[in-house]
Amino acid sequence: MALGTTRTAATQSALPEYPSNLAEGNAHVQALGERFASYATGLRTSMTHATDVEDVGSAALYTDISRGIEKRLGLLDAYCHR
Repeated sequence: MALGTTRTAATQSALPEYPSNLAEGNAHVQALGERFASYATGLRTSMTHATDVEDVGSAALYTDISRGIEKRLGLLDAYCHR
């Protein structure tokens, strides 16, 4: 059952905790990149599972979301390596 509170979502999240001690902009960008990469990995796993069980609709949804996340991850990565 899905519970929609922020507290519940935070306790159930597979994303690493965001560091609260960052002071530099570059450190924030790197931390965001790490979390986006973790999220992208989870999306790829979900896409594979949806494809394996022949859930075409979910696979298409995960694919669409993944494209946006991968684009943003690429931008974060480019910023870190400029």
